[in-house]
Amino acid sequence: MPNYTFENKKTKKEFSLTMKMDELGPYLIANPDVQQIFTKFPGIAAPWNVSGVSGKATNAKKGFKEVLNKIHKRTPGSRLNKTTEI
Repeated sequence: MPNYTFENKKTKKEFSLTMKMDELGPYLIANPDVQQIFTKFPGIAAPWNVSGVSGKATNAKKGFKEVLNKIHKRTPGSRLNKTTEI
């Protein structure tokens, strides 16, 4: 179950609760003095950064470079061929 961070609007105190996603909406409706706050956001993994080495993919699928090249050729101003090393 996910952890959610909340702030009491009156006291400005932050607290965390663990609940199911479908319980979040009813909890916020039942507690109007509480608002959800976001302390961190999930990261986005780029296909060329999966290995942890920025700009280089060690396990890229065969043909992925061809797809990037096709996108580059059809997209004016694209820098795909200059920013990725696959």
